[in-house]
Amino acid sequence: MMKAKWLYSELPISLGELSQLMKKNQYSESTGSGFLLSTSTSKKLVGKYIEKVILKNLVEDPFGEISEVESINYYTCQFNWSDESHFMYISEPPRSLKKFSNKLHSLTGLGLVLSELSVAPECWLRRIEEEADEVKIFQISSYGIRTSLNSTAKIVVSGKTDVREAFAELVSDKRYLTDSIKFEAEFEGMTVKGELTKSGSCRLTSPNLSFVLEKLRASLEKSITHYY
Repeated sequence: MMKAKWLYSELPISLGELSQLMKKNQYSESTGSGFLLSTSTSKKLVGKYIEKVILKNLVEDPFGEISEVESINYYTCQFNWSDESHFMYISEPPRSLKKFSNKLHSLTGLGLVLSELSVAPECWLRRIEEEADEVKIFQISSYGIRTSLNSTAKIVVSGKTDVREAFAELVSDKRYLTDSIKFEAEFEGMTVKGELTKSGSCRLTSPNLSFVLEKLRASLEKSITHYY
């Protein structure tokens, strides 16, 4: 299953200009940081940012001798931009995007925007449903359900068949917010299984991830509530 995190972006330069800057800052072991591009056109920019991280630890052996041990890790951030949308995604996102965003700022200067999302998963899925042949929802996680004047509840409704009706009966006329939705969709005979979250992240299983991710990008743009 592949994970992707969507972000709202505004670039002060074109994708073509950004790709040229990234090519001038390609990764090498000597510099320890840089970009590797797999697709670089005026319409699409796909690749990864890599940064070599050297950690030094002090280790004491059984005889009380202390020595310094060096370990090497690699920070990797895989990105995908399309000139047709303000929404880009990070594949298999690292814990923090700070190294990646800092490098972008150093390349592009002022005017770069790279923002987290706040999206209603049910609205996002509704837009996907407009493009799909069939959509089934197998799990809905919600929160903020008022149970009394001083308390709220969080519930997860899951099943082997579509759970929308069961969820609607359970929450009735109560107000709630959706945290995540697990679904299965059919596109021209191709089955997609996935999960959408309120932060704009998704997990997907599909024989054609590129096709599905572009569908998700377009549907997200139509359903987004706000970014910050």
